[in-house]
Amino acid sequence: MMVRLTAALRDLYRDETELAAALLRVADRHGADPELHHGCHDLARWSEQHATDLVEAGRRYGLGVSEPAGYGAGYGAAVDGAAADAVDPGLLLLADLRDLHRRSAGVVLDWDVVAQAAQALRDRELLALAQASRTQAERQLAWSKALVKASAAQIMTSPPQDAS
Repeated sequence: MMVRLTAALRDLYRDETELAAALLRVADRHGADPELHHGCHDLARWSEQHATDLVEAGRRYGLGVSEPAGYGAGYGAAVDGAAADAVDPGLLLLADLRDLHRRSAGVVLDWDVVAQAAQALRDRELLALAQASRTQAERQLAWSKALVKASAAQIMTSPPQDAS
């Protein structure tokens, strides 16, 4: 049973670190929007702290993690790197926001799994961490959904923007 919990903790750690990296990438890519830029940085700090706290709490269950090569290398946005320069900026923003939303939803679900396991094991420390972190993860999810909803109509109904 502990092997399964350790695997869930490792997955959650990976998902939190990848979400943090994705948030920072979006902040850099769309730096012209100060609200988006600062929001992404603030939420990335939350995910980074969740990952740090998870490592501490997970040691009792054999969680051992090392920083993944290229921190957040699993970032799977619709477009990345040099290809981003050739894409309509509005569509790129929408793709990035949708990616953040999907990642945030996964993190919320991961925290639910860990919270259920902690409750069954009567691990109050892990349960408290899961509940507090899930609350912040839900706020990340709501934030990303609000941005998608606020941006989608304008982006999808406006003429394409010049990518250069």
